[in-house]
Amino acid sequence: MTAAHLLLVVASAPGLRSLQLVSISIRLGSTQNDQPKQPVDLPVSLMRLQFLFLGDIHSGLLKFILQSINPGSYETVIHFTKLYSLLTPQSPVEGSNAFRTYAEQVETLRLRDFRIDTLVMSGSFLNGVEAQDMLKAMPTIKSLCIRQHTFSRATLQALIRPCGNHNNVDFPTIRKLYMIDSDFELHALDILKEIVKSHDLQELKVGSTAPRGLKKHQKNDLVRFEDSEDDSYTGPIKDALQAEVPDFAVMRLAGVVDPVFDMHIW
Repeated sequence: MTAAHLLLVVASAPGLRSLQLVSISIRLGSTQNDQPKQPVDLPVSLMRLQFLFLGDIHSGLLKFILQSINPGSYETVIHFTKLYSLLTPQSPVEGSNAFRTYAEQVETLRLRDFRIDTLVMSGSFLNGVEAQDMLKAMPTIKSLCIRQHTFSRATLQALIRPCGNHNNVDFPTIRKLYMIDSDFELHALDILKEIVKSHDLQELKVGSTAPRGLKKHQKNDLVRFEDSEDDSYTGPIKDALQAEVPDFAVMRLAGVVDPVFDMHIW
């Protein structure tokens, strides 16, 4: 079954409210220039759709799906656990021996043409520059969740919304930020205040929803908000964030996170 056939089958269910596609691949021979052909029956209208979840789907297919479903009031969530699930490690430039960088591949996605509400990233596979490029590619997102990541100074700085009308035109204004099951570089914690201010964050959740007993960070300069042993280091920034963010919380239990963000089940 090709991607187009799948969507046409989906469209035959008029009462569909939730569509979740995870780690699907397209059949050989159904692509052209890394993107499926779009038959005349597309795009489809899913009149009752409320939730669209696309997880670990490669760029060509991701864009094809987004443009093959007519816009609506439904919420769209993009989730990936590794960069290679979205982009090709080395993408050749047509007609040359050069290779596109990750930033150039993200740019060619043109995901800014679609309304994407939430981005979920799991794992420490993006550096600061790559994280910033990814956010610029999805300027419509209002919610961001990053799981199982080691937040270095560079990564935290990449989350700051640039100042000035020209610099931030393609950068999202994030209202809800979850940083879950993650380590933080001790000497970079104050950057969280800059992130809050630049986006005017309304909700910030840090901590863990995973069962106790997971491997703790090994480096002395890394801390976790949910770890009582790190309270002497994280206490001041917790107080500052509590005062600045209307809905701030440190999570220590499973089941207290928005289900949209709790994607470890995938």
